[in-house]
Amino acid sequence: DRRDMKLSIPIVLSLVLIITEGEAFIFRRKFQGYGRGPVNKFKIKRPRPSYGPPKSSYGPPKPSYGPPKPSYGPPKPSYGPPKP
Repeated sequence: DRRDMKLSIPIVLSLVLIITEGEAFIFRRKFQGYGRGPVNKFKIKRPRPSYGPPKSSYGPPKPSYGPPKPSYGPPKPSYGPPKP
């Protein structure tokens, strides 16, 4: 059972990397230390061909970052009314 758990860890990581191809770029640097061999191979193979797709995946997140900024605006005025 313990062996299965160890095997499941890399499988889960690989699935996460596949799902987050765009994020794989950022995690690649952090995971380089963790992935001594096999993980790096998977990441190197994925990112190269996925240079195009990741860009599109990076697009959606950017707009999502936009809304939060305006959301920061309203809170400020909301602080005003409470005082009076």
